[in-house]
Amino acid sequence: MLTQILILLPLALSLITLLLKKERTIRYFVLAGTLVEFGIAVAAFIQYKTMCHCQLQVTAGWISSLGISLKFGMDGIGLLLVLLTTFLLPIIVLSSFSHSYNRPAAFYSLVLFMEMALVGVFTAFDGMMFYIFWEMALLPAYFISAVWGGKDRIRITFKFFIYTFTGSLFMLVALIYLYFRTPLPHAFDFQSLYAVTLTPAEQSWIFLAFFVAFAIKIPIFPFHTWQPDTYAQTPASGTMLLAGIMLKMGLFGMIRWMIPICPHAVQQWGPAAMTLAVTGVVYGSLIAIMQKDMKRLVAYSSIAHVGLIAAGVFALTIHAMQGAVIQMISHGINIVGLFIVIDLIEKRTKTRNIADLGGLLLGLDAYHASLGGKAAASEFANGPEFLRPKPAAGGYPSGPVNLSTGLSRTVSERLAQERQPFVGDFLVGGLHLPPNRGSARDHFHVATEPFDHHITVVLDGFERLGDAQPIEVVVSGGAAIRAAGVEMA
Repeated sequence: MLTQILILLPLALSLITLLLKKERTIRYFVLAGTLVEFGIAVAAFIQYKTMCHCQLQVTAGWISSLGISLKFGMDGIGLLLVLLTTFLLPIIVLSSFSHSYNRPAAFYSLVLFMEMALVGVFTAFDGMMFYIFWEMALLPAYFISAVWGGKDRIRITFKFFIYTFTGSLFMLVALIYLYFRTPLPHAFDFQSLYAVTLTPAEQSWIFLAFFVAFAIKIPIFPFHTWQPDTYAQTPASGTMLLAGIMLKMGLFGMIRWMIPICPHAVQQWGPAAMTLAVTGVVYGSLIAIMQKDMKRLVAYSSIAHVGLIAAGVFALTIHAMQGAVIQMISHGINIVGLFIVIDLIEKRTKTRNIADLGGLLLGLDAYHASLGGKAAASEFANGPEFLRPKPAAGGYPSGPVNLSTGLSRTVSERLAQERQPFVGDFLVGGLHLPPNRGSARDHFHVATEPFDHHITVVLDGFERLGDAQPIEVVVSGGAAIRAAGVEMA
């Protein structure tokens, strides 16, 4: 019953939201609804953990002639991801309160609809229902990006849609082939699909179809090219949904469907898949270091992080698989926290360009602590020993040197993300004013009371102007907006 409620409640709330008119009412209604959903997920976890250890299954017939049934449930992995989804949704909704959207009823209705689809993906015990909810999760993500995204949203969103929809078709072909290989009467039930006996060649083709679909969604190198642009153009709330939850669908699909259905092909082709994943760790980290836009920096760092998780999945050991699942939860929380902080900085400074930021630490210590904490938590979480693939029966050694290199690159990219915005130079009139050399008070007299989120500083002896008198400069988040006697660059 709880599984059924977790799927139907967001759908009902989504439809009701369309009937509301006032934006304030819509916001608090959606926030309350997502909190109730999270409460139900917690109740399901308590029931699963302390009462029954069952899979909280609900089954109903749908299209019996085609063997399609409404079969849903939660095992340990699915339940954790449902908890992640329902935990992050109230945070994402609350973070959106600082923005005003055109057609807010439609925007928040799509957010709730996406929550319903995500819960459906993580609870589907029928192959066709898994595919249907998989595609249903794509639709709200597409419209949120296309309607409320940036200037280049149409081209970028179309690329995102084509990539993910094409990958989904490979998965559909694989599911239909497996359906016809099940005993009569054919069925899409996951136990029936698990029981299908396939030749090594058939397993290889099924593995390839599943892998392409899931690798695009995660994404794994080289199927990642849709992600950075999409993250940069999608509004903050949509980016959090994509990065924090939606990409977990691909990792979950590998664990729930691909590995049990074609285990021998995974053994055969797993080293190649792991090579792509580890390549993504190094590649994503290197590209992230060179980014100027904070959103794109986090997008590329995310490619590195999920590549590490995918490498854990393909290690095929208990420790690595457990580490991958923990990393899925950790990554979801950390990446949403990072995007929230970036959104706050962009709102106050009107820029995401790292070069245009500097000295935020002087007036935005809370933001620095938040971003630093998220980065530190992310790095501690990304290098635990249990995640690193280990040789074991049924497994194979990985390249620990490559993984270590990727991890060190990720740390460097995180430090690069923080350095310029928080302890970098002020940019005033095209000149760099270094608050990070020695004590800030050696260079600045900082006003004790900031006004309207701005910081007032006084510089002693600005040699460029040849003026011995103090010059008052007003900066917002490190980006100068007015300098007396200085022509702005």
